[in-house]
Amino acid sequence: MSFAAVAGLVAYGEWERLRHQSGPAALSQGGQMAGALRRLAVGVLVTTLIAGLATAPFQAFHFHRLNPYGILGNALAIPLCSFVVMPAALVGVVLLPFGLDAPVWWLMGQGVVAIEVFASWVAGLGGSVALVPRFGTGALALMAIGLAGTTLFTLPAFRLVGITVTGLGALVAAGTERPVLILESTGTSVLARGADGRMVLIGAQRPAFALAQWLPGDGDARHPRDSTLTSGAACDPAACVGRLADGRALSLVRAPAAFAEDCERAAIVITPLAAPEACRAHALVYDRAHFDAHGATYLYARGTGFRQETARNARLNRPWSPKPATADVMPMPHPTQMPRQPWDSQSADEMAQ
Repeated sequence: MSFAAVAGLVAYGEWERLRHQSGPAALSQGGQMAGALRRLAVGVLVTTLIAGLATAPFQAFHFHRLNPYGILGNALAIPLCSFVVMPAALVGVVLLPFGLDAPVWWLMGQGVVAIEVFASWVAGLGGSVALVPRFGTGALALMAIGLAGTTLFTLPAFRLVGITVTGLGALVAAGTERPVLILESTGTSVLARGADGRMVLIGAQRPAFALAQWLPGDGDARHPRDSTLTSGAACDPAACVGRLADGRALSLVRAPAAFAEDCERAAIVITPLAAPEACRAHALVYDRAHFDAHGATYLYARGTGFRQETARNARLNRPWSPKPATADVMPMPHPTQMPRQPWDSQSADEMAQ
């Protein structure tokens, strides 16, 4: 992100140099001062905007968030940082050997406190954080190539091409397919897309860290502790059950005793245990062997089956991370089977307590 911001600022500086290549017009002293203040104000805003645009694809890809009001926050914070905090730090280091640095550190601290106040105020504004659903490396590559072209080329026509490629990457990112199932790396929790298009947590536990990554990556602003996450899921001591948007039933088996019933009634069986081989004749199974080999798994609908993406990249084969055997599309043996309804079913939150 730092490289992208610097590259964008270099491109802007080159554009400014070419724009003023003919030399500035003669101005009076007052005009020169006004021009200098205007350039300072515009420079803070423009450089913030350019740096924000240059880093936005990488921020969205890695953190699934954008900060629309970043230009406002930086416009308030940069002058304080440039004219109060950093000069005070320099002066404080010089005065430190003489024991005269205490007032300077106090002044520097006031500047830092003011920056924090501005940051908190901007963060509290409505819409200060925009969630960006997870997208692939292809879209990121297009945007990165476009930004590089816009930065490296100086001819307007070539820069227009770079901007166009960047826009194409943004369109590809906006059209990225969303998963219908997200399986936690140990098989103890699952997110399943319900009929309303939102994810439902199936499992007796809430993996807070994983949910903090999964939900923003799905464009979902809910907190990991939000009670609506478990709406549509039910648990008993042996298993938890739920449905996909198309009505297919899935079961998260927690005890061996549940296999006999759930393998017959559920179309998808997920478990941290070793599933019996007979279960695979009736349901699509993700058990301990799958999670040991692949880790966390994203599943995308493909007809009656799934295309899967796993935490362990099947295309890489390294001594410390050998290539797992996998199939891109896994068929569904019985896509229309009814879900298991546990006796004395409880919500996942009640089971966790």
